[in-house]
Order: sequence, then C-alpha cells, then structure tokens
Amino acid sequence: NHERVLMLTFGTGIGVAFCHRGDLYRAGGVYHPEMGHVIVDSEGPACYCNHVGCFESLWSGAAINRRAVDLGYRDFDELYQATVIRGHDFLARVADGFDRWILAGVAVRGTHGTTELAGRALRLLQTGNLQTYAFLFALGVGLILYLVLF
Repeated sequence: NHERVLMLTFGTGIGVAFCHRGDLYRAGGVYHPEMGHVIVDSEGPACYCNHVGCFESLWSGAAINRRAVDLGYRDFDELYQATVIRGHDFLARVADGFDRWILAGVAVRGTHGTTELAGRALRLLQTGNLQTYAFLFALGVGLILYLVLF
C-alpha cells in the first residue's frame, strides 16, 4: 500500500507507468508518459518515432542487440554467453578453489587452522569502517548509473 509507484519496463521498447494515490498519471490527462521517446543523446541513433537519440533507440532490446552486432557478435545472446556466462563460470571456479582451500585447512590443520585461514582471507578484504563501506557502495551505484546512462 504505497502512495506513489513507478514501473519501468525494458524489452522491445521502453515503458513507464506512474501511479499516485491509486490514480494512473496521464500527461495532459489523456496519454501516459512516453519515457522511451525522451531524447537523451542528440547525436544518437535514429528512432522509429522520427527523432534521434531517444532512450528507446539506445537501450531497448533491439538497440542492445544492434550494439552486440556492432561489436562483432552474432546477436545479444552470443555477447551474453561470451561475457556474463564466462564471468559466472570464472567466479564459480574461484569460489570452488576457495572452498577447497578451506577444506584443505580443515584436513591439514583442523578447525583452528581453518578459522585462522578464513580470518586472514577476511582481513585481506577488510577496508575499514562503516563510512568506507558507505563510500564504496555509493561509488558502485554511481559507476553502475554511469555505465547504464552513458
């Protein structure tokens, strides 16, 4: 039960809906807002709405697929396989190696040795205090927004 709700959809196009106190917002009282056709890059690609650089012409499913082809991939699925899936597989191998390292610590040094090894690993990752974590979080959010928007 929220006073305001915003919904964004990303697919073949870009959609948006905004509800305020249970009422769907309509621009001029008639139409819903066309977020996908807001111009975000005046030198961007042409859109089927006869404008250039619309949000939809840059970030819809078709636009992302077009970018993958421009990068030399057959389609977005091939790009996804080459980056995300391979990255996931690499991280799974790293986690598996870490698990084996901990298990080796249990087998060789017993529980105390494993605790000591895990403690050393965590200290390597430790960055400091709460402000540092908040800064790193904000930095990560800013980086993601930058990569998505620019």
